[in-house]
Amino acid sequence: MPLDFPSNPVPNQSYTINNRTFVFDGNAWNLSFGPLTSLNAISVVDSGGDGSLTYNPSSGVFTYTGPTAVEVRSHFSAGSGVAITNGSISVDSTVVRTTGAQLISQKTLDGVTVNRALTMQVHTMTANVLDPNNGPIQIKTLTTHTALTDSLVNGTSILLMLTGANTWNVSWPSIIWVTDKGNVTPTLTGSDAIVLWKANNTLYGAWVGSSA
Repeated sequence: MPLDFPSNPVPNQSYTINNRTFVFDGNAWNLSFGPLTSLNAISVVDSGGDGSLTYNPSSGVFTYTGPTAVEVRSHFSAGSGVAITNGSISVDSTVVRTTGAQLISQKTLDGVTVNRALTMQVHTMTANVLDPNNGPIQIKTLTTHTALTDSLVNGTSILLMLTGANTWNVSWPSIIWVTDKGNVTPTLTGSDAIVLWKANNTLYGAWVGSSA
C-alpha cells in the first residue's frame, strides 16, 4: 500500500499506516519509534578508566564526561632528575640542558664535535698532589724542596707549569720520561712546561720547554 501522507501537514502532525507512525518535523515525515518509555530498554555500561559515560532513560540522553586533570596526571610519574608538580614538569641539575651555563660532571662523551673555543680550568697548586680533577692546566711555584705525588688515572693528563725548579729540587713519583734520548729526567730551568699523562697504569712525562 502506498504511503499517502496528508497534504499541508503541520509540525508534529502524526500519520499512522500499517502499524507504523510517522511524524512531520516541519520539512519531512519521519518514522517514529514509539513513546519515550521504550528508551528504558537501552542501557550503558561504564567499564571504568578515565572520564565517565551515563545514560538517562527518561530523556534518552547519553552524557560523556571527559577525564579530569587529576586522572590524566595519574598516568605520568617523575623519573631520574625529573619532577612533576601539578602538571608542571621540571628537571634538576643532573639533566643536561641545551641552553644556559651548567656544570656537568662524571659523564662519558662519545663522538663530540666542538665548534667553539674550549676553555680549560687553570688551577694553582697549593698541595703537592698531581690531581687531574683540579683541571688540565696546573701551576706550581716551588718555595722549598718538593716531592710530587701521582694521582692520575688512565686516560688523564696535566699540563704542569712549574717555576722555581732551578732553585728548589723536585722529587718526581714513578715516571717514564719521553725524550729524544730515552727515559731521561729533564734538567729544569726555573720556568718549565711539562706534560704528564697516565696510560696502562704508567705515568709518563715530557718536558715541553722553558720560558726562562
